[in-house]
Amino acid sequence: MRSYQHIMLPISFSVEFHPMITRALDLARDCGARLSLLNVVTIDDGRTDTDKQRCTAHQEAIKKLSNLGLELAVPKFDQHVRVGEFESTIVEIAKELAIDLIMLGIRKNKPEIEQRQSHSIIDLSKLDTLTAYY
Repeated sequence: MRSYQHIMLPISFSVEFHPMITRALDLARDCGARLSLLNVVTIDDGRTDTDKQRCTAHQEAIKKLSNLGLELAVPKFDQHVRVGEFESTIVEIAKELAIDLIMLGIRKNKPEIEQRQSHSIIDLSKLDTLTAYY
């Protein structure tokens, strides 16, 4: 197995996502790697969210990630919340943080949508990517 130094897991706050977090923690521990968590507050062109709604969603995500980080013992500097388009934001942050592995979760009930997103991230980032169903 390749030794990774810095792993990033774009996260969802759903209960169903917890197995992905466990997998990421285990892999980071096994590799002796740093683990960064990222939540992307998405902006869809078709939505009519106001700046205030986006700001509120961003602040709520920061609080949730902070609580999760405390629970998992992930340091604050490895907790990231960004507002933007899902795929490009993940790639941008991965490059910014010098990530060498992106872990992506694919919901079993929405595989076609999330597989397309995963392929887009792989194509854009040119980084090692591990995808798993949850």
